[in-house]
Amino acid sequence: MGERISNSRVVISGMGVVAPNGIGLSDFEKALRNGISGIEFIPRLKALNFGCQVGGIPPLAQEHIDACFSCSGSLLSVKARKPPAISS
Repeated sequence: MGERISNSRVVISGMGVVAPNGIGLSDFEKALRNGISGIEFIPRLKALNFGCQVGGIPPLAQEHIDACFSCSGSLLSVKARKPPAISS
C-alpha cells in the first residue's frame, strides 16, 4: 500500500568538539581565542604526492578511535556505544 511511517524518536543531547585544534569545548574555545588553527603540513600527504599537503588531524588516541569506529572492507561505520573519556 503506502509507506510505513515510524514513530521512533531520536534525542541528541550534549555538545562536543573533535577538531585539530582542540578536543572538547573548553580546549577548542581556548585554541580559538589564542589563534591556534590546528592546520599544518602533513608529511604523509607529500609522500603520497598530494597537491595539497596541509590539513588538520584531531589528536585522538588510537584507543578512542577504535572504540568509536569500525572498518569492515571499505566501509567505515560508527559504533553505537559511549566512547572512553578523553584525557587532556
